[in-house]
Amino acid sequence: MGNTGNGTGSGIPARCWAPWVPPLAVILPGLAYLPGSVQWLDAPEFLAAGWALGLPHPPGHPSFLLALRSVLGLPLGSIAFRGNLVSLLFGALSAALVSLLGRDAARRAGAGEGEAALGGMIGGLVFALGGSSMLQALSLEVYTASCAATLAALWVLGRSPGDVRAWTASAVIVALGLGNHHLLVLLAFPAFFVALGPIQSWRRLRVPVIVGTLVLVGVHGYLLVRGVRSAWPAWTATSSWDGILWYVSAKVFAGSLGGYEAAHATWHGNAALALGLWMDALSPPNLLVAALGAWGLFRWGARRPVLVLVLLVLGNLPSKVAMGILDPSNADDHGYFLPAIAGLAALAGGGLGALLGRIRASRGPRWTGALAVTAILCPLAAWWTSGHREALAREVAGEDLREVTEAIWRDLPPRSVWMPSHYPVHFGMMASQVVEGARPDVTQVQQSLYSRARGGGWYASEVARRDRSLAPLCSAFLLEGVIRWDLVRDLAMERPVRIQASDDLSVPLQDVSFEGWSFQVLPVADSRPLEQRVRDHLAVIEGLALGGPTLGVETRRVILRHLATSAGWLAGQGALGAARQLLDLALTMAPRDRMLRAIRASLGG
Repeated sequence: MGNTGNGTGSGIPARCWAPWVPPLAVILPGLAYLPGSVQWLDAPEFLAAGWALGLPHPPGHPSFLLALRSVLGLPLGSIAFRGNLVSLLFGALSAALVSLLGRDAARRAGAGEGEAALGGMIGGLVFALGGSSMLQALSLEVYTASCAATLAALWVLGRSPGDVRAWTASAVIVALGLGNHHLLVLLAFPAFFVALGPIQSWRRLRVPVIVGTLVLVGVHGYLLVRGVRSAWPAWTATSSWDGILWYVSAKVFAGSLGGYEAAHATWHGNAALALGLWMDALSPPNLLVAALGAWGLFRWGARRPVLVLVLLVLGNLPSKVAMGILDPSNADDHGYFLPAIAGLAALAGGGLGALLGRIRASRGPRWTGALAVTAILCPLAAWWTSGHREALAREVAGEDLREVTEAIWRDLPPRSVWMPSHYPVHFGMMASQVVEGARPDVTQVQQSLYSRARGGGWYASEVARRDRSLAPLCSAFLLEGVIRWDLVRDLAMERPVRIQASDDLSVPLQDVSFEGWSFQVLPVADSRPLEQRVRDHLAVIEGLALGGPTLGVETRRVILRHLATSAGWLAGQGALGAARQLLDLALTMAPRDRMLRAIRASLGG
């Protein structure tokens, strides 16, 4: 540890190698655990949209899509592996930036180059090895890219406060971030404003604002270009400015903002859940170190860096606290809080670096080395608390989506029309069709025809254009805004129509029959009794290699929803015994689920 002061000594100075350790701590275990298949939620939709240069759900994430497509073209493993690799690379970049932010804060507090670099490294490792970071880095999503853009803009501003050139570079980065996930970047604007440094005259902001605006408009030109080219998959047309503005505004999800009252939650209850999520991601000791680090840095003179990082954390807090019920088991919620977790890790690292510097000045290198060795326990605590768990969970559940998707494909007859209701299932099967060319004979139609997307008119028109046999059904939907069952029956006279059971779709249950993963409209003759069909299907589910001994959270949700909704339709047909069989399997997967237990009790037996 003799070269920790100003980076001089017989070995390689810490300031040279320390910033590289956190990104390597993401990449090396990441490559060991990185799945070769994308997982549930939005990952398969992003993969399909990235591969086909389409448009995922609003706000469209154009800057991320362009980065994703550039990596998908590389000859590295499967296409899904390349998609996951994008998140891993942005996760590594985020870890490096956490290290640099912590190092620079320690410098401002008077630490030497070596101590500041070591402290920053500890903070970067705490972030890199925490559960939330591992969870997001090992699955295709937009959150590590959004976090990296926010942290990069803050780092550039902090390096040269008051410098117009730094403002301009940061404006470009912020514009790219806004072109990915605008909500999370907008919440960081108070931190950006403080990081600007002395403005002196508002006229100095003209060039950065103009450059950032041009980049932002240029990035969103992707929506216009792909809309004119009839991009698929997509939610609505973006060949006009009103379509682009609808997409960018993300109105399809606007109803969730401020919705915690309707979800029987409270802001303070969600804030407590957020604190618990942060503790799990960083470990309780590291959260304490972050708080003490903020106090120490502020006291020792690094007031602007501390204020910037604290504003980043506090600004990020409303991202999920004010949006319905915060669910720590939902991977998206960890993604939303990734900037706050990064800010806390940077405060922890910066505080440790500043403390190392003060101890070296008063106690000497021996005490500094002892504290530096002890500080290694901080990232180990993050890895032990949640990092290793999330990495292992991603690895063992890596093939779950592919297993379920292939099982459903096997269940569908040739030339069928398949109408899934559950978006994770829909996205997964869409990706396998678009990226892998699976089952081109099957027409997949999202069950609500994306009615939340401006009424679903564009989607219905596009489906009719792509498959003329669905034109009457889609034309009626355009006129009446509903799926007419008589036209579904007419379609079923020409080709098999399979529908995923749903609580939202009201159908004449006498017109459908249970066929495993779906219900067939106008049932064909089947020699097997219904109970036998149910038993055969349950054997298929139990025979899938889903996540080893423990089902992943999202896989469990998909299977439970399928079993519960299918049981509801069977019960509506009077087939109580078959419904009970489905619910019994569901309860073996989630024995404490109160709703499942209540439904099962209502069926007796």
